[in-house]
Amino acid sequence: MNNVRNSEKKLVVLSAPSGAGKTTICKKLIDEVDDIDLSVSVTTRKKRKDEVEGKHYFFKNEDEFR
Repeated sequence: MNNVRNSEKKLVVLSAPSGAGKTTICKKLIDEVDDIDLSVSVTTRKKRKDEVEGKHYFFKNEDEFR
């Protein structure tokens, strides 16, 4: 991706069931590929003890989500 112009950037969607390794793959890509960014999703589930608001997810209750 080093020589990619803005008009040629690609969107990559990584989708899999919970526990399939999406986070592991994303971390590896971010570590090894230049000019790659992670989009942070919104979730209505409760935050886990090791998760950081705005880094892993944006945590919202159902009303805030709507």
